[in-house]
Amino acid sequence: MVEVAAVEPVVIQKDSREIKIGGNLEYLEDKEEILTLEDAVKLKNQNKFIAATETPNFGFSNSNYWIYFKLQNNDSELFPKLLQVKYPLLDSIDFYFIRED
Repeated sequence: MVEVAAVEPVVIQKDSREIKIGGNLEYLEDKEEILTLEDAVKLKNQNKFIAATETPNFGFSNSNYWIYFKLQNNDSELFPKLLQVKYPLLDSIDFYFIRED
């Protein structure tokens, strides 16, 4: 998979308490709610995602939103982190972790 870079990776550090990723992500609205993961990856590689300059607010919508962000650990050690979406009105979230290899 060839990745097209549009936003900077979010650098995570062992001692960081909270890292906001809102301005370092890209998104794509799926109004018909039909895209698969493979479709979303293809559209990401075709630069169809929109780069966010701040944390997006999609309001009330029946659309699916595909969110892309890249994490970067510059430390040689692995450490646990929690990904939290602070919006309790969401019906569900599917998370896909894609590695470069």
